Amino acid sequence: MRRCATITPPPPFIFRSHRHGDPFPRFEDEDTRKTVSNFASDIHAWAESDSGIEIPVSMSSPRAICDTVSDLIDEVAKHLRKTQINKLRAARNEKLHLSQLISSSGSFHWTVHTTCLKGQTATEGQEAGLAIFDTFKIKASGVPLWRGEDLLTFLHGNPKFHHPMIDHVAKSG
Repeated sequence: MRRCATITPPPPFIFRSHRHGDPFPRFEDEDTRKTVSNFASDIHAWAESDSGIEIPVSMSSPRAICDTVSDLIDEVAKHLRKTQINKLRAARNEKLHLSQLISSSGSFHWTVHTTCLKGQTATEGQEAGLAIFDTFKIKASGVPLWRGEDLLTFLHGNPKFHHPMIDHVAKSG
């Protein structure tokens, strides 16, 4: 018997809290001369910083990000632990983990709260921001929206995709 993830339609809007700036530079809008922030993944911000020019943000399917299901599981597990991983790496002066994924929420209140917390812990050169995405437009572009809860339920319920971090997160709800 094949187990499938629960299909729950996304909310009409999803929200993203993000800390902009250091270690990645922000760019100046050519018309307004104001600093521009994007809400892209760490990998996108790194590529933009490395190239020295603003790169339009594109949304990719997880299939384009990871070659195998195992790669996707590893990427999700690292993304879920990114803050802890990077605190340890920063303390050791090691290269930070840059995630290819972004986190968003259907809860505006939770995202505002998270944005405020990120603003309180922002260092010089950093700024917290909040983005609102229209899920209809995202779906119309052909990019699937994956709810973390549904993905974890599917992966946790299928022994082929066993991974300690996935199991821990799935059990803790």
